[in-house]
Amino acid sequence: MSRRYKRPPSPAMISTAIGVTLMLAIAGWFLWADAMRARLHQSDDVAAYAASGPPCPTATAAGLAANGPHLRHNFEYGGMILSYASGAVDCAWIQGRDGQQAVCKFDSPGALGVKRKDVQQLFAPGIGHSAAIVRQGDRLSCVMIPRVG
Repeated sequence: MSRRYKRPPSPAMISTAIGVTLMLAIAGWFLWADAMRARLHQSDDVAAYAASGPPCPTATAAGLAANGPHLRHNFEYGGMILSYASGAVDCAWIQGRDGQQAVCKFDSPGALGVKRKDVQQLFAPGIGHSAAIVRQGDRLSCVMIPRVG
């Protein structure tokens, strides 16, 4: 009875296997590094958009109509229609401990309006003050952002 012996792998087959293994390892490293970078940026976003401070003073439609400031700028973000009188705004979706939340930071808005599901809320943070509107689920809040320095 004769035995069949397998031929040893050729050098070309060995080098191909090593090349494929190295390519998979490098691709895995890049995917891992990208995931870590995304996690780091996400924690930076949470810190940058952390909205904490006292609640914004509320306003009424009649008070804003009579005394101003008038809500001139409108936009939609995160299922809300936001209105503000002046200043600049920056919005982002942030993954917090309690889930995802939409945060819009306003710099010197004068007055703010938020409409969600046919409910209008008005706030009067004033000129020269910063505020943030936070929507988490069905909860809306407005907080004053304290000045730094």
